[in-house]
Amino acid sequence: MGFNFSAIVINKNYKDQIDQLQKDLEMNLTFKEEITFEQASANAKPEGLCDIYFAEKATLLFVPFQSDAHYIKDAQVLSFIMVEMVMDMQLKYTENGILKRFISEYNLERRENRGKSLPVETENMETSEIIWKQMDYILGESFNAISLSATCYRYTMA
Repeated sequence: MGFNFSAIVINKNYKDQIDQLQKDLEMNLTFKEEITFEQASANAKPEGLCDIYFAEKATLLFVPFQSDAHYIKDAQVLSFIMVEMVMDMQLKYTENGILKRFISEYNLERRENRGKSLPVETENMETSEIIWKQMDYILGESFNAISLSATCYRYTMA
């Protein structure tokens, strides 16, 4: 079946700076409950929910499907949609508030391919591979190595 989710990865840990995170992403978040990484990373986040995992030096937000790029001064931000069921992928990578890379792919066919290749990219790499590698790079750890019981935080979005 594959992964079907949308996320934002930022190379800053906002655990004690939720107000700044809301400001930087232009979101209104209200804490709801603690959950596990397994729950947070479940496919297709329902509208109105945002689950957050705080890595040592980064923040990973699982959000409802959205295609916005996020521009944060002094940060690297990867925003993506991954729907492996139909191989629909979209990657937007910004650095210091500037869009550096945009890829849109459907059924393994690149529809849009803008910006300079990222250091994690190799020739003829599928978009899903680029997303995984760039996410691990920004997180500073492997997504697949995160414990399913790791603590995450569920917020409602307004």
